[in-house]
Amino acid sequence: MRVVVPVPPGGSLDVMSRIFSPKWGEIMGQNVVIDYRPGANTIAGSELVARAAPDGYTLLINTLPFVVNPALYPKLPFDTGRDFAPVSYIGSSPFVLVVHPSIPAKSVKELIAIRDSRSASTRKARSSSPVPRPISPRT
Repeated sequence: MRVVVPVPPGGSLDVMSRIFSPKWGEIMGQNVVIDYRPGANTIAGSELVARAAPDGYTLLINTLPFVVNPALYPKLPFDTGRDFAPVSYIGSSPFVLVVHPSIPAKSVKELIAIRDSRSASTRKARSSSPVPRPISPRT
């Protein structure tokens, strides 16, 4: 059995797939291989699963881009409604916003005000892209 994870290892989908795969293998009586296929905002891995034999041995574990991509990309190589069958909701992961202790912000509103008052040198980082860049509200 193959579980396709359409993002690089290290994020929440990786953790979820590693937690659930042993149990899936036990239930199905199969060995489970986690297959990382990152790229193209999860489209690469999703296409691989869409084109796989519909025998239940290739699963896709995905997140927000899967449901947003049809609105962003009019010519996807698959149809999310036709080529996939939802099996289960398996969890969620929290989003956390943190700043260095030297930043005096105590709320998001204060942080935005501080950022807006500074030059373009404000730095940011994130471990993954929880919202696809084309629809990010503020970056």
